[in-house]
Amino acid sequence: MNDLKIRNIGLDIIGTAPWGTHFCFFYESKKDIFDVLIPYFKEGLENNELCIWVTSEPLTTEDIETSLKELIVNIDEKLEEQQIEINPFVDFYLKNDMFKSQRVIDGWISKLNYALSKGYDGLRIAGNIPCLKNEISNAFSDYEKEFNEIIPNHQIIAVCLYSINNKEISELIDIVLNHQFNLIKKEGKWDFIETNRDLEEKVRILIVDDDETSIKTLTLIFEKLGYVTEIAVTGREALVKYIKGFFNIIFLDVKLPDIDGIDLIKPLKKLQPELEVIMITGYATLELAIRAVNEGASAFIIKPLNMDKVLDILKKSQERQKLILEKRKIEEDLQKSEAKYKDLYENAPIAYFSVDVDKKIRQCNRAALDLLGYTKEEITKMGVLDLYASFPESLPKVKMIIQRFQNNEVIKHEEHQMKKKNGNLIWIDLNIQPILNKTGEVVGSHVVVINITERKKAEKKKLKSENRLLYAQKIARLGFWDLNLITGELYWSDETYRIFGFKPQEFVPNYEKFRTVVHPDDLDFVQKHVDVALQDDIKYNIDFRIVRPNGVIRYVNAQGNVTRDAATDKPVRFIGTQINFRDITERKKTEDQLRLHSEIMANMSDGVNLVREKDGLIVYTNPRFDEMFGYNPGELIGEHV
Repeated sequence: MNDLKIRNIGLDIIGTAPWGTHFCFFYESKKDIFDVLIPYFKEGLENNELCIWVTSEPLTTEDIETSLKELIVNIDEKLEEQQIEINPFVDFYLKNDMFKSQRVIDGWISKLNYALSKGYDGLRIAGNIPCLKNEISNAFSDYEKEFNEIIPNHQIIAVCLYSINNKEISELIDIVLNHQFNLIKKEGKWDFIETNRDLEEKVRILIVDDDETSIKTLTLIFEKLGYVTEIAVTGREALVKYIKGFFNIIFLDVKLPDIDGIDLIKPLKKLQPELEVIMITGYATLELAIRAVNEGASAFIIKPLNMDKVLDILKKSQERQKLILEKRKIEEDLQKSEAKYKDLYENAPIAYFSVDVDKKIRQCNRAALDLLGYTKEEITKMGVLDLYASFPESLPKVKMIIQRFQNNEVIKHEEHQMKKKNGNLIWIDLNIQPILNKTGEVVGSHVVVINITERKKAEKKKLKSENRLLYAQKIARLGFWDLNLITGELYWSDETYRIFGFKPQEFVPNYEKFRTVVHPDDLDFVQKHVDVALQDDIKYNIDFRIVRPNGVIRYVNAQGNVTRDAATDKPVRFIGTQINFRDITERKKTEDQLRLHSEIMANMSDGVNLVREKDGLIVYTNPRFDEMFGYNPGELIGEHV
């Protein structure tokens, strides 16, 4: 097995159970004992456990050894290695015919320590408990109760076997309650005996009476009304039937052959507190009625039975149980809801805190502990302000936030810094929902804390990058634009505003505003190239003039690409690629001046040539100079003067 704490019991009805399991079987025959204990011990031997079988009548040690040898292949080897011991009950549990609980418990702990020292995983024990004298029986019952409380802390699995046929009524109840779970044969199959049983909607009635007339009358009426009915004529028979089955309501006679019916009420209600017990008697007294009610009876009926009264009491018992069922369902739904909420709360990826109005932290989830690095014990001893003791820079703001929540203000997305237990600084997004009492006073709060440190780092990095970009754009006089062709929205970068002669973000731009900036003589030229880019998917790259608000004319170069919808192929955005706007006014001025000088020199009547001073090479001749000296245009370029 992968988990050494979980052991195979060897019985299909149980399957596996953890160390510290203590359970009981009620048997009726020798065969029942062997059916349970042979596979139980076989599993223990195969799984490296020290096994101890304490036996009593109806079995002897010889009976057990014979059975083990027939059913377990290597049992001789296990017996020789003393991995399994078989001890008579009187030798193991009694000393000088006396039973001492502490001596027996100490003996089991000693056996466990021995097993562990020999390399066994733990101890597997079984005890077949015989019929005991009253004083020993009471002491043994106390021992079972104590053993049931201490065994969960030890590597022991224990099963006790009791005969269902030779136990007193009070013994049967104590046995059931002193074990973690109990099994009994029902219709030839092992099944669990449930303690503190859940009610069932289908009503089952047990009639416990030795008066044949009452039994026949009640059975006839109840079965005609569709109730499942069973009969017992003694207290012991009633208890065994109740252990084996389930009943919502019991009609119980006061005078039974083996027990006072009233003395049976408490043992029955120990197994099922909501059981409705209706007492019936032909010997009614006020004292009996009071005693029955004090013991837990729901009603008291006097013989001869008035069936109208019986049915009225039965109806009221059903109504009470129906209310209990409804209440239990509500409680179960509430528990499920609470468990779901608790699970969501504990395992949520966001930090949650519960903070009192006095600023004390009362609760938090796992994410909160992970966020700040504290243990739950540490953080629930702290106040909110203690979390900022090592980072006083945030204290004034936090104090103001606390005051606002104490005044019943919902706090949303307050961002500030704080320190973790290890001293690391983090940024948090703080959200507080005040909790009000019935009079509207703030008594606490639900606090949600989101770690935004990475976001803040990214924002800082992005801002730094954007500042660099803006600086680069300003130095290089580069602009950026983005036109949404669906909504008509147009974005200009700060430098684009400057190129057009506006203050950055002075207004929200749109395409019509752009058209007002374009020089009137260039407007058709610009619109033509925009249309061609949109229709024919040709890259947009043109030079044109703009007129600034102060009347200054500037040249710009615009470049852009069109983005199309993949499904419809319609243009959706007109956005620049790389550099989108470039101020070329200075270049245009220089080009115009050079062009003007060139035209002047080319049209002079005198011959002109230009010679480079350092090497005397000719770098320019005008047409008149070439004509004067009989050279073709450009022929003298590069020649020495």
